[in-house]
Amino acid sequence: MVKSLKLDSFNSILFLVIAVASLTLGSARVSWADSYGQEMQEYHRFLRNHTRIAADLERDPSLASNPRYLSEHDTLRQFLHNHPQVQRQLAGYRGPGSRQTYYYYPDQEVYYYPRDQRYYWRDRDEWRNGPQPPPRFTLNDRQRVRFESDHDPHTEHERIKKQYPRGHYDRQDQQQQRNDDRRDNR
Repeated sequence: MVKSLKLDSFNSILFLVIAVASLTLGSARVSWADSYGQEMQEYHRFLRNHTRIAADLERDPSLASNPRYLSEHDTLRQFLHNHPQVQRQLAGYRGPGSRQTYYYYPDQEVYYYPRDQRYYWRDRDEWRNGPQPPPRFTLNDRQRVRFESDHDPHTEHERIKKQYPRGHYDRQDQQQQRNDDRRDNR
């Protein structure tokens, strides 16, 4: 009986060690992109449940890092504390006077950030980015809009999409492209 009890205790401990080890190793396989995607899904759920905060952040994303606003909205402060990747994403607001040039391809709904040399696109309701967009996007420099902003534009996508609908391109950029083409053909 004593031997059987010791064996059961040993098996229980061994099972716990294996379970903890597999959980630890399994969590190491979760990529940053997966955890980022999960955090952003939780953020969207949070916004659906806190419509006033959602409206405030839609108007001014910098509120997510405003100590006064956060002190008045403890649920948001706590959420951002528990979701640091969301907080970093919302910090995409660069502040007044820090305008940068961006390109937007309205037909594809893709952004290009020249300073960072990164493209941003949506994939299943989540923003992705990389040095090149996926092959499914055919980007034509004649079908883009050049603009300046003090926010990361993809964080204001709905506003930009309304401002530059499909088929709306930067005429000045198109004229420059035509002039460049004429020079190249000489």
